[in-house]
Amino acid sequence: MIKFIIGADEAGRGCIAGHIFASATCFLDIKLMNLKFIDSKKMSKKQRQKQMLDIIDLKKFNIIDFTIAKRSPNDILIDGLGKCNKDIFIESIDKLITNLHNKYGYNIKIEVIVDGNLKLLSIKYPNIIFNSVIKADNKFQEVSLASVIAKSSKDLEMSKLNKEYPNYNFNSHSGYDTKLHRECIIDYGVIKNVHREATKTIQRFLVNQGL
Repeated sequence: MIKFIIGADEAGRGCIAGHIFASATCFLDIKLMNLKFIDSKKMSKKQRQKQMLDIIDLKKFNIIDFTIAKRSPNDILIDGLGKCNKDIFIESIDKLITNLHNKYGYNIKIEVIVDGNLKLLSIKYPNIIFNSVIKADNKFQEVSLASVIAKSSKDLEMSKLNKEYPNYNFNSHSGYDTKLHRECIIDYGVIKNVHREATKTIQRFLVNQGL
């Protein structure tokens, strides 16, 4: 029986702007793997961009597979950050499990490793156990790969926002609650559907602006 290990990680949870992203990944042909992956937080944006090009090629040649899920600032406002975080993990993992079944049938073994301490359960695949491991992105290559993909997805979103709203310096603070980001909001205001109204920081700005 063929065994696959799925790794999953998220990016953007601690931001006050933009989506939260999760990726689920697995190696389809470990013998052809010629890359090593590390936690995305230990890489520069340029390094992640370069590695993402390699990752896309690996997927094209069926050496790896990955899926991505995301939730918007409005989703977070309605459902809460905690639920959105769990939902994107489950959605990305479910999509990848479905991919594996479509490629290899149902007579396969699947193990899931999630970074962090979340307690997760899939309604679609209730028989598959999700193992949550703190700092899994430093311990398992599949989770390290997922961290690179999720963080690169967040990088891409910030790059697009930076072009659309150049005064906000999204490429510099990446949507996090930094001094620079707060100064940009003071000068130019809260951006509807971009800044997360569910966060205390943005709520304070909205109150100060009388919104």
